[in-house]
Amino acid sequence: MSCVCSNDQYVIFCVLCGRHDKPPSRTRGLNTNTVKPEEADRRGRTAEERVLRILREPGLPEWCVGPHDPATADEDAAGIDIVARLDIGPVFIQVKASKKTAKNKRGRYLRRGIIVVWAGQGHTDQAIRERLLASLVEMREARRLTGSSCTSQD
Repeated sequence: MSCVCSNDQYVIFCVLCGRHDKPPSRTRGLNTNTVKPEEADRRGRTAEERVLRILREPGLPEWCVGPHDPATADEDAAGIDIVARLDIGPVFIQVKASKKTAKNKRGRYLRRGIIVVWAGQGHTDQAIRERLLASLVEMREARRLTGSSCTSQD
């Protein structure tokens, strides 16, 4: 008796060899939510502008002294979108329009002293502001604990 798996057929369970398989998926390994690069750039710029506008609105805590500026070309090349100035010195911000990308890259940026703020299209300015302030508070406390007042990006 031969195994049906040897016929290159996809089966749920083969009683002869015990192999489990799933049928091939047309989307397996493919990102079905791909966005054209131009659209991704537009979304990214819009998200950055929103975060910068939120940082410049009145009503921020007194430790958020400002001015808050877009990154220079060199800072942008280092993965920084916005430089926020707090009482502890500048804080570098990377803005992501995608929650998945923000989540996946958060650790990599944090290791370099850059906070990641998710500013999705469907979210209110208030929700983005809350996430932004939470990240700024986290960075502020981390710097106070370490005694660091990082002013340059390595």
